[in-house]
Amino acid sequence: NAALSTSETPCSITLTSFIANAKHGKVNLAWTTATETENSHFLIYRDNEVIASVAGNGTTTESHDYTYTDVLVEADKVYKYVLADVSFGGIENKFAPVMIEIREEMELRDFVLNKAYPNPFNPTTVISMHYAVGSNAIVNIYNTQGVLVEELVNDYVKAGDYELTWDAAGMPSGVYIVKMHAGNVMQSQKIVLMK
Repeated sequence: NAALSTSETPCSITLTSFIANAKHGKVNLAWTTATETENSHFLIYRDNEVIASVAGNGTTTESHDYTYTDVLVEADKVYKYVLADVSFGGIENKFAPVMIEIREEMELRDFVLNKAYPNPFNPTTVISMHYAVGSNAIVNIYNTQGVLVEELVNDYVKAGDYELTWDAAGMPSGVYIVKMHAGNVMQSQKIVLMK
């Protein structure tokens, strides 16, 4: 058997960790190598599809830390990530997968500004909200220049579902912004008055 040339040498790395953390609707992947031999790059698979390539460090006996952030994930789903190293000769070696469940941030579930209806409207629309816990809440209507048009709520609100009716009979046609602040959450949406 002929010896392998340098370009055909299988990639050999010592992987000491590969972890995934979900936060703020993103998955942060981190891994550490103790050594690397002929390591061209890493491939990151999400559910069996390559989503990223990260450069390796060739041949080294030093420890190296790597990170990648996956922002294209959806709430309430489970994802499988697999890390693979690729040699300069194109030989790929996959490591054990990590599984992670993406959950909506609890604060966002605690306070929800639902879509106004009807929208477009003339001259009234109903703005509904859900508060899983009691909180100080502010709900305001602004015009597109950021000028406060009307304050609908500025008080402590108990847990529950609420509906507010905004009567815009005295306002000109156009786009308005509903903004809700509750706890550490701010949500907004556009509503259109068409007379």
